[in-house]
Amino acid sequence: MLGVLLAMVLIVGIAIGGSGGEQASEGPAPQNAEPGPDSPIEEPPAEEPVPAEPEGGTETVTVRVIGTDGLAFTGDIGSLDGSRSVEGAVPQEYEVQVQTGEFDFDTVYAFFSRDFTDESEGALGVQVVYDGEVVKEGETSAQAGSVSVNWSPNE
Repeated sequence: MLGVLLAMVLIVGIAIGGSGGEQASEGPAPQNAEPGPDSPIEEPPAEEPVPAEPEGGTETVTVRVIGTDGLAFTGDIGSLDGSRSVEGAVPQEYEVQVQTGEFDFDTVYAFFSRDFTDESEGALGVQVVYDGEVVKEGETSAQAGSVSVNWSPNE
């Protein structure tokens, strides 16, 4: 009877605790467990390339008011960052800051009109100068005329 009792205890012990060799486990393996010989080897995720910074920045653009010397005008100049009203007599130059990066969609604009009280003959023009070159220009000879230009560094 003692032999049967020992055999039953041994069977129950094996069923509950295992055979003393490999242990059966339920659920996921612990995080810090070493991979076994049959475990798939996981490679670390590949690093994604860091995109290069787009070139560009803030540049100064010159707006020139040209035409008949002494001709009176009023106008507005600016970019997406802001604008200002100006008045004076030909010739004049104004500076405007503009964003020049590949993904900056800034625009320089200039609008000028002749002083309607000035009945003299003459022309009123505007030029946008970037990096030493005239990149946009316009002109009017009408007595009560106006002229406007828009320019983007991405043109």
